[in-house]
Amino acid sequence: MPFPSGASTITLTINRPVPAGGAAAQGKVILSPSAVLLDAAHKAIYSGACTITIGSSGTASVALLTTDSPGVLPAGWRWRVDEQLAGARRTYWIDLPSTLGSTVDLAEVSPVSQPDGTGQSLPPTGPAGGALSGSYPNPVLAAATVAQFDAAGAASSAVASHTAAPDPHGDRAYALAKTANLSDLTSPTAARTNLGLGTAATLNVGSATGTVAAGDDARLSDARTPKPHAATHATGGTDPLTPAAIGAVALTGDQVKSGELTFNDRIPVLPGFDPAFGNQAVRKSWVDSNFLAVAGGTLTGALYLANSSAPATPASGGVLWVEGGALKYKSSAGTITVIGPA
Repeated sequence: MPFPSGASTITLTINRPVPAGGAAAQGKVILSPSAVLLDAAHKAIYSGACTITIGSSGTASVALLTTDSPGVLPAGWRWRVDEQLAGARRTYWIDLPSTLGSTVDLAEVSPVSQPDGTGQSLPPTGPAGGALSGSYPNPVLAAATVAQFDAAGAASSAVASHTAAPDPHGDRAYALAKTANLSDLTSPTAARTNLGLGTAATLNVGSATGTVAAGDDARLSDARTPKPHAATHATGGTDPLTPAAIGAVALTGDQVKSGELTFNDRIPVLPGFDPAFGNQAVRKSWVDSNFLAVAGGTLTGALYLANSSAPATPASGGVLWVEGGALKYKSSAGTITVIGPA
């Protein structure tokens, strides 16, 4: 059954000659995914192993699903390779991402760690073999492998010299030694400028002239005598004060004063006063000359009483009024006397 249209696949080729004589190493290679694979995008479920028979030619090929196929779960799955050849058997895990191209030979694929079923990796164990020496998970290149490409040892010697050199790439010629603590700067002044530091960076902390003030410096205290600055608070200054801001009365404009306003020895003279206006302060001399004092005084001119109804009986004393043009008087006993007929 072919793969679904659009599935990401790669062709794996196998070439297994016997090391002595070159005859075919016949047998079989079993390839199986590390988990049952779900491909929702192509509506497919991939499971089971694939057995490849190595015949008399010693070669074979098979199309496999790439291990980074989009939408295939679980993530992190790998191919398990079980080589069952005559006289040799080996089991290991490989990744086959699509970045390897359309075709790759098994000899070009390095073993990888074993998945644990959740996408995590377990490091391989056991002897490395082949071009490697030592054991997994930390194998190294075998000496024979290095000798094939560096028979004279020139590369090994160059690597050793490169590693031991203090500045092998020439890009640390001006690097600062950590143990010097910046003492080897050619120009500290230029360095401060490049760092954007001002002159305060070179001043000591203190209270004298030419020092940087500390948090408890007396020069920062609020107890200092301020310099004269009345002009800044005047109208047109940089920090003007309004009468309302200091609780003062403005010279112009309508204002409302709450509470009693007391004048010690005189009433202020107001231009254009109107004594008929209830909220207007008037001159005392005008009041004295136009109104009879409540406690007694001399009346100059005629006294006019308008007609009114009979008043209520007073608790004490008596009431004088005009009713229908007749001048009448009512005592505290309720007796009404006509003083002057209409």
